[in-house]
Parts: sequence; structure tokens; C-alpha cells
Amino acid sequence: MAASSSQQWNDRAEKLHRRLERLREADNDDPLLLKASVTLQSLKDACSKETQNCNGLPCLRLYSQRFLLDLDVKECLHWRRGALLYMYCHTVGERENWNLSDQRIFHQCLRDGVYYLLKMLKTRSPIQLNDEVSFQDLNTATLLAKGIFSDVHVLALMYCGEMCFWALSYCSDVPPGSDSETHSKILNFKEVGEKVLDTYVSVCEGPLSGQGWSTDNAKKILEFLKTR
Repeated sequence: MAASSSQQWNDRAEKLHRRLERLREADNDDPLLLKASVTLQSLKDACSKETQNCNGLPCLRLYSQRFLLDLDVKECLHWRRGALLYMYCHTVGERENWNLSDQRIFHQCLRDGVYYLLKMLKTRSPIQLNDEVSFQDLNTATLLAKGIFSDVHVLALMYCGEMCFWALSYCSDVPPGSDSETHSKILNFKEVGEKVLDTYVSVCEGPLSGQGWSTDNAKKILEFLKTR
């Protein structure tokens, strides 16, 4: 009984290992994936022990920990971080009437917020539409091809674009790289802002047309960004 249970957990661990490797190919330094890798190794070690209890409770606990670090949780964490920084920056900006007392800290928060929102938007790969993929609804297929899997993804595009606008409008006195770098390279707010807002406008006026998504502010920001 114990041997059979151990083999079942070994099989599950191997499947998880293959999924984890595919995720790490896209982002090898992500802390969530690194933690998942450690937990998975603990699961494999537990499965290999001859003294493993037949009920498999230690393996079940480790398996659950690994499963909960999957795409949905990773995407949710990036969204929460980015959205909270967006709301913080919006609140500070409105409170100070955008006459910021500390541009450097505000700039850092904007950069971190854009970074996490981009991570959230890139967590899932867009669906590649080809002859091997069948779909019944063209609008849905178009959204999936652009990496839009929910209304939260649409909102993330707009949040990201607004934060890029704030950075260029109210933190122009902060030279690139002057504050401590949180990420490996400096974000190009103009380039990122144009890209996410172009996508936002295209999906809101395309497959999401008539669904209540306004593009007025996005177009105004795009006009500003394209003249920078």
C-alpha cells in the first residue's frame, strides 16, 4: 500500500516538474517559481522515502503548497501589487494636486507599479491562432490572441498607461537611474505607455465595442505620449 501511494506521488511530482520547467523558461528568476522549485524538491524527497506513511499526508501537504504557486496565484499577486501601487499614486497625486513633494519616491512607485502590471499581463501566453486552433467566436479569439483573458487584463492595460503618463508628466525632473534600481533595466515609460494603450484602444473599440469601456482618456494620453 505504501509503495503504491509513494509511486502515485512520484508520478504527480514528475508532472509538476515538467510544468514548472516550462514556466521557468519564461522567467527563471521569479521568486514564486524559485520557491515552488524548492517545495517540489521536498515533495520528491518525501516520495522517495521508504518510511512514507500509506495515507500520504506529508506528500499531500507539499503537493498542495506547490499547486497553490501556479499561474492563477502568480498572476493575482502581480495584479494586487500593481493595482495597489496605482491606487496609492492616484491618491497621492490627487491629494497634492499633482504638485508632488517627493518626485523621486513617486517615480519609484510608478516604476514598480508598471513593472508588476506588465508581469501580470505576461503571466499567460497569448493564444496563437492557426489552422490547428478552432474557435466559434471571433471576438473571443481576438482577445485571447492579444493576451486578454479577463476584464482585469483590460483594466491593467489602462492602469499601466496612466502610470506611464504620470511618470512623464509629473516626474520629468527625476533623471533615469538616479534612484535605486529595483529592476534589471530602466523602464521606457513612453514606449510602454504607447504599447499598452494602443492595445487597450484596439480591444475596447474592437471585440469589446459596446461593452462600456471608454477610450477617451486613453486616446488623450496617447496623443501626449506620441509627441514626447
